[in-house]
Amino acid sequence: MTSGDPTFEPGTTEDTNNVGAKQLHERPAAKKVVVSEPPKRPSSGPKKKKTTKAVGNESEEPKQSKAEISVEFILNPNRDDMLVKPYHECGNPKMYTAEGLRKRAALKEHNAVKDSLNRFCRLFPAVDGRVTKEAYCQTHDVLSQILRPDLDEVGRAELAEVDWEQDTQGSGVLTLDMLMNILFQFVDIWAQTAEATEYMLLLDELLLKVTTV
Repeated sequence: MTSGDPTFEPGTTEDTNNVGAKQLHERPAAKKVVVSEPPKRPSSGPKKKKTTKAVGNESEEPKQSKAEISVEFILNPNRDDMLVKPYHECGNPKMYTAEGLRKRAALKEHNAVKDSLNRFCRLFPAVDGRVTKEAYCQTHDVLSQILRPDLDEVGRAELAEVDWEQDTQGSGVLTLDMLMNILFQFVDIWAQTAEATEYMLLLDELLLKVTTV
């Protein structure tokens, strides 16, 4: 879903060197900016002690967690401008080692992650236990607008068709059980780490954005 590129499934042991087209699981290399510093002047005497200004009752803003920083970056519409290549074309071999795959697969059974997945499933109304293609494509389009800002309306529609075919395994039928598995793979692909907190936060932030469009 909203990938456009083949990806490894959790628990598989495909070639870990072939990850150039895979989604990123750690932030890709940012464009390097070289800043030259002016030469320092020689000291003309003893250093003065720094004094700190007393602050009244003002309190510092709480620092963001690593998960919050990661999710904020993923959802930044200008994200790709800060990278050497688009986020969805990057990959990190570390996440496809035996240990990386094990950690990622284990998150599928994490209770809090499952709760977030269940909430996310409600975006896809089902009829007789099956998700209609229309409902799938509508939500897919909104998610693509958020995660793939490089795509126009035609590109998003084409990607939805490709993902529907892949997610239904060519059957044209998408059950709720299949949807749960697909949504886990979806968040697993887009998250930058194998931490439950990031999976939950990414799902919940996407759910909020989709329902407030």
